[in-house]
Amino acid sequence: MEQCIADFAILGRYLGPRLTEYAQKSYQRAEIHKFPSGKEVVKAICSEDIIFTNEHGRVVKPDNLLNIHLPTKIKVKFKVQKNRRNGEEKEVLSDANNEEMCPVKAANQIVLRAALLKQPLDQPVGVYQHKNSTRRYLVGSDISKFLRKIAKKAHPDMTEPEIKRFSAHSFRVTAAVLLHEQGHDGDFIKIQLRWLSDSYRVYLRSTKTILQRHTKALGESAALSIDLANVPKNPSYSVEQIASNDMGEYHEW
Repeated sequence: MEQCIADFAILGRYLGPRLTEYAQKSYQRAEIHKFPSGKEVVKAICSEDIIFTNEHGRVVKPDNLLNIHLPTKIKVKFKVQKNRRNGEEKEVLSDANNEEMCPVKAANQIVLRAALLKQPLDQPVGVYQHKNSTRRYLVGSDISKFLRKIAKKAHPDMTEPEIKRFSAHSFRVTAAVLLHEQGHDGDFIKIQLRWLSDSYRVYLRSTKTILQRHTKALGESAALSIDLANVPKNPSYSVEQIASNDMGEYHEW
């Protein structure tokens, strides 16, 4: 189970999946969506929804996926979406420079695992072999427990409320935060992670990277302000002294 979750965590950094798109509420029953027309489809991504292609754009058949270096891109179909853009497809490229975090390799592992467990192509691909050799679906509660265990081990000083913020929805949050940290704007985040509204904003965090960017962004203006005020590099003056004529001409900051 843990390896299956880890594979989805890697893929999730790029796709930002919603919980219903990769996990279930039950170990044995897949969640079904019924359209107004009466048509029923599996909510989660299935093996048939993931298409692998090589560097020449040719489709790589599932029986050829044992060579993990062959596929260079995947295209994933989201049959049912919260924003009602059902059937949307997103493409992701492989990352040859970071093989252990490569989304195509992770997707390959996910599809191959499902195939080895004889999971039908039109059923959820988020499956793993349980201890008693039965096939189980990933469920949100197990994903949350696993992520909290890892977070507690990596950050033993975290409080319980902080630990509980990790959940099966964290993959989507992480995907948004990572793009924001790299300086990408809202439109980029919305397009890549399939948002129509600005609701992604509630997931953004003041991470260490964001704080460093903030300090760097204001560093030049801080140096300029010091020069204009004629303040020494390590001032011990009060605000009143800095603003006084004795310290040079007063400038409105």
